[in-house]
Amino acid sequence: MSDVVKLRTRGEIDEEAAAWIWRMESGAVSGADPEEFEAWLRQDPRHRRAVDELSKVWEALDGLTEAQREVVVLRFVADLPLEAVGKLTSRTEGAVKAMQHRALEQLSRALAVSQEP
Repeated sequence: MSDVVKLRTRGEIDEEAAAWIWRMESGAVSGADPEEFEAWLRQDPRHRRAVDELSKVWEALDGLTEAQREVVVLRFVADLPLEAVGKLTSRTEGAVKAMQHRALEQLSRALAVSQEP
């Protein structure tokens, strides 16, 4: 069997990084996982960059209200349309749009500050 390295897209690496961050943040990490995570980081310099970038997003999400975070997760992680998010959160579509807009502005500001030297 050859040692061909599978070329992965940025999206695939981001998905892997997000899965690692989720496991660590949710406490679903077993004893062997830290070593496995470190090995994954060493495989490709893009892994560390992806984890660093997604960690900043995760931290910025902590700055949102619970309602804003819920809307952002339902819209962009669960990929639900505005109407569905409204039904799930008992809000009008307009209220969801406004909350999403405020949340994205706040995330944008928080991430811009984290990028400053």
